[in-house]
Amino acid sequence: MAARPATAAQKAQRELEDLQLVLRARNGDGSALDVRTKSADLRARGEYGEVEVKTASGDVQVEQAQETRIKSASGDIRLDHVKAGLEVQTASGDLHAGSVTRHLDGLGP
Repeated sequence: MAARPATAAQKAQRELEDLQLVLRARNGDGSALDVRTKSADLRARGEYGEVEVKTASGDVQVEQAQETRIKSASGDIRLDHVKAGLEVQTASGDLHAGSVTRHLDGLGP
């Protein structure tokens, strides 16, 4: 029995699985950043005000931020400079915080 050719829906599904989206936004220094993803990497360059990130899977990198909250199931987190409070929850992945000016919550047993 010969294999059936792929339907239009199957072809579209394969294209969606291979899709990559790159989103670039320019904001003024001190802008708030609120990002929620299922599976994506985030790279935020520049200086942000309050930052909140929730992701199931993907690496997170933020250069400079004030109050910062990150929740990730899986992925590496890199914060170059946090100028206020930092709260991180992660199940799997490495955390690198270059400098934090204030207190840390959520780290430890």
